[in-house]
Amino acid sequence: MAQVESNTREQAMKGNLPGAVQQAVVRALSSHQKLATQVLKSDRQGMTALVDMVYDLLREGKDIDLDMD
Repeated sequence: MAQVESNTREQAMKGNLPGAVQQAVVRALSSHQKLATQVLKSDRQGMTALVDMVYDLLREGKDIDLDMD
């Protein structure tokens, strides 16, 4: 969250945010297998769109849980 609050989108995309979103998708695979599989198997556009959406939500101060635990 601090990474999003302190940086531009471009800077955040070069940091840990993309990896954190991808890890959350992998962890969610068992409970949301179809959606997660689609995001992970699609071209990079699918993952990029998801990371962009997460960035926007965090930037707006939305409380989202990437950990899924």
